Amino acid sequence: MNIWNTIPFVRLLLAFLAGLLLAIYFEALPNLHWLFFLIPPLAYSFFYYRLQLNYRLRYLKGIPILLFFFLFGIKLVQLHTEINFEDHYAQKVIDYYLVKITEPPKKKSNTLKIIGEVIEVRQQQQWIKTSGKILIYLAKEKSSLQLKYGDILLCNSKIEATPAPKNPFEFNYKKYLAFQQIYYQTYIDSKSWVFTNHNKANVILETSYSLSNYLLQIISSHDIKGDEYAIGAALILGYEDDLSNEVIGSFAATGALHVLSVSGLHVGIVYIVLTYLLQYLGDKKAAKISRFILALIGLWLYALLTGLSPSVWRAAAMFSLITIGKFYSKDLNTFNIIACSAFILLMINPFMITEVGFQLSYLAVIGIVILHQKFYELITVRNKILDHIWSISCVSIAAQLVTFPLGLFYFHQFPNYFLFSNLIVIPLSTIILYGGIFLFAVAKVPLIGAMFAKLLNILLWLLKSVVIIFENLPFAVIDGISISAIDTIIIYILLIGIYCFWIYRKLAYINFAIVSSLFFCTLQIVEKMQQLKQQQLVIYSINKHFAVDFIEGNNNVFLGDHILLKDKDKMRFHFLPNWNNLGLNHTKKVDYADSLAIKTTYLRASGSYLFYQNKIILNTAQEIAKLQHLIYKPEIVILNHNNSKRFKQLFKLFPEAVFICDGTISSYYYRNLIHKNPNINMRSVLTEGAITIKV
Repeated sequence: MNIWNTIPFVRLLLAFLAGLLLAIYFEALPNLHWLFFLIPPLAYSFFYYRLQLNYRLRYLKGIPILLFFFLFGIKLVQLHTEINFEDHYAQKVIDYYLVKITEPPKKKSNTLKIIGEVIEVRQQQQWIKTSGKILIYLAKEKSSLQLKYGDILLCNSKIEATPAPKNPFEFNYKKYLAFQQIYYQTYIDSKSWVFTNHNKANVILETSYSLSNYLLQIISSHDIKGDEYAIGAALILGYEDDLSNEVIGSFAATGALHVLSVSGLHVGIVYIVLTYLLQYLGDKKAAKISRFILALIGLWLYALLTGLSPSVWRAAAMFSLITIGKFYSKDLNTFNIIACSAFILLMINPFMITEVGFQLSYLAVIGIVILHQKFYELITVRNKILDHIWSISCVSIAAQLVTFPLGLFYFHQFPNYFLFSNLIVIPLSTIILYGGIFLFAVAKVPLIGAMFAKLLNILLWLLKSVVIIFENLPFAVIDGISISAIDTIIIYILLIGIYCFWIYRKLAYINFAIVSSLFFCTLQIVEKMQQLKQQQLVIYSINKHFAVDFIEGNNNVFLGDHILLKDKDKMRFHFLPNWNNLGLNHTKKVDYADSLAIKTTYLRASGSYLFYQNKIILNTAQEIAKLQHLIYKPEIVILNHNNSKRFKQLFKLFPEAVFICDGTISSYYYRNLIHKNPNINMRSVLTEGAITIKV
């Protein structure tokens, strides 16, 4: 029997996904006219009536249907791309604008981060209704801290396009926001906004946010603080704002990061518990209907408790559709239900396909459905406790096996002890989830609430300790992995080939897998050979910082200021992606104040000079005492604010050099330098982004 005949919705979904991805990642695609949708029925008519296809060519009749869903995917993306709407505020000339806060504001160190919708703009002395989201950074003060979801503000600030990443392979925040239909941002100081005393909040969302805040206060009021509070808030309610980078890094390194994001795992746990408890209602028709309704109410009540975050309502929708499908038909194919749920969610928001959480959630579910039972049946365990441990292990292996290529692509690391850590973390996090919900129920009961809160605090401390122990084990994580989208696809093709051979025992599948692996290895070898030959100088764009890379093969010397070198977050965000992509595994970090200590086969320092291969570079990060000491003629001069008084003299001394302003030279100051010295070849990393010079 052809497997595709049992999962027709999967075929339609694949064609639909192809259309979505094409339209999302190829922005130059012309706007699809509705007349294009006449092509599929005409093609179907041609295949069915004109060509009397024999049995072997019967599959051609399905091509027009797949073509329809492919075109529909393209059109749906175009219809949801808000920047193209006629009433989008970007199409207007704005004096003032009204913005509605669409999510609870998030506190940053000096600002409030607000996602808002521009509902009206004043253009030429009249107010015009508009649409479109905007990212706002609002000065943190007493009045701004009182703002909440649904509030409407009158603003007067300069709106700018979201900046593109300025360093090689840095996280593309501009694209990330564009997928959420946010294309512009603004900073608003305390004098450029006023609260209109109006609030237009959605009642359901407002209730959800208020309830979530109330439950967070219950946790904090019971003396659960620090990392324990942050982990508990994230695990139980999906509130991740208080998680430190250290905690996130620890959970990621042990393969347990998924427990900190309320999503498919947590909703799945709630679904399993509800299903188990409701089975005692019996098998009569009234009991089945009651079980069905109560399961749906329970799922969405939990989603409401967690603030209806995208990952939660996505998971709740998926399990709701599974519940509905199983209620109407016990024999309904699970893959059809999963495909149907994905189709419905993407109909609501096609850009959801770009979310890492969406991709990982569905892949994990697919992996568990396909592989869990097959892995479980490999070993028969008679002891109930060991059997339960084996079952959890099979779930973890199945989910990890299907999601690890995507994890390598996005996170560039692989947790070696994921299987062992999840054996403890998943049951422990499940107990904490139940314990948190129970605490909410008994919080107002004297003694019992306090006693249970202490127990929950101990469990949270234990969870954190277990994760740290696994993180500190030798070889806990393989990091620095860099694979392309093509590499990721090839790995999945390889896994599919191995799986098909395991199930169908046909030699063709293993040959297919071998060819895929050889192709993957060839790409990796070619890439490594290119990396071994690379020689380049990179001056990074980091505001108020000096940062330069000297790269030779898979080695590099990174020269930066001491403040930057101590900032692990900036190092990880701005530089690590480039190091991973270039295959650099021998990085030497040097404070520019100690640059004289540099002695390698490809780089050496002498005074303010850096000799890199055949290039002479003058580094002005350190103050130059006497210009008479500058005896060499540099090709490149890196300008730093520490020697700003010497710039004019340096221009006269080395008129043929390329002058590059580092991150300490503001864009405003750079423009003044250009204006006063028009004959000098000058560039700025803050203006054009990181500058790479290949040797």
